[in-house]
Amino acid sequence: MEAKVSKAAIYREQTQRNDLKQHADKIIQGIKKIGPNHAKRAIWELFQNAVDLSPSCEIEIELREEELVFSHNGEPFTMHTLDCLFTQVSSKTLTEKKEEREEGDPIGQYGTGFMTSHSFGDIVEVSAAIQDETEEGSGHIKFSNLKIDRSTQDWEKLCDEIKNLRAQVEELLKKEPAFDELPKTVFKFSFNNELNKTRALDATKSLNVILPYVMVFNDRLKKVTVTDNEGVTTTYLNKEAEIDNGDFYTRVIQINDKERRINYLKTDRLAIVLPIESNSPADGSIGEAVNLQDTLPRLFLFYPLIGTEHLGINYIIHSKNFHPTE
Repeated sequence: MEAKVSKAAIYREQTQRNDLKQHADKIIQGIKKIGPNHAKRAIWELFQNAVDLSPSCEIEIELREEELVFSHNGEPFTMHTLDCLFTQVSSKTLTEKKEEREEGDPIGQYGTGFMTSHSFGDIVEVSAAIQDETEEGSGHIKFSNLKIDRSTQDWEKLCDEIKNLRAQVEELLKKEPAFDELPKTVFKFSFNNELNKTRALDATKSLNVILPYVMVFNDRLKKVTVTDNEGVTTTYLNKEAEIDNGDFYTRVIQINDKERRINYLKTDRLAIVLPIESNSPADGSIGEAVNLQDTLPRLFLFYPLIGTEHLGINYIIHSKNFHPTE
């Protein structure tokens, strides 16, 4: 004889399904809207999440034949942030958003911003750890290759996918926590077409132009290692604290065995990067004026504001007062 399902259980199941449908619809529509500019921003969304999770952030990026791998040494997921990754809603509270606007410092979020990373593929496998958030807990629970599949445009299938991910996490949380060194957080984006691969290739190529400036504006970003599709590795190091030259400041970014000196003026909420190369001034001057690359955005809010490459100015403005709408 079958057990009778209570009205309350039916109601609970239906309301949970309604909630999942809202998430599924938003994800499907969000991925449909991903265009060229979203794809260019995607790599920086990953950077922002990583930098926010570590006071001394180290990032590794590897472009393989069939996938893009992005990893960092930041803090593990909480149950909340991991679920936000599944549902792709903002992991920030209204209070945190208010603080961000007032203080001007970015707060990474696994959710709305992360959605653009599906420019690199509909399927991403995540390996990382979840914090043990019990009162007596101070450990973490590791997991590997948790697959997030956004390849369907059927909301019912996507609801089932999110529900299945939550069930997997519930099983993970039954494991005994570990107290050893935290694993890296790793995202593997599988290319499902040539467009994904092209976007990943363009993103890694753009780092050579843009990344040194991102490291100037983000003290927490200490090291980035990039391996391209030909196996060539480039390492970027934020070598030391900024140098106060009296009238202007300099920060040294080491790129493999070469040094790049970036000069700028600054106040508390504003920095203006000068188009002056001073890697080896021999005549006592601060350096030689140069033209900035056409592919380099002119406006930054810690990270490049894509679409500002052709403002008609030959310097870079980083301002905490910028409030981009997208």
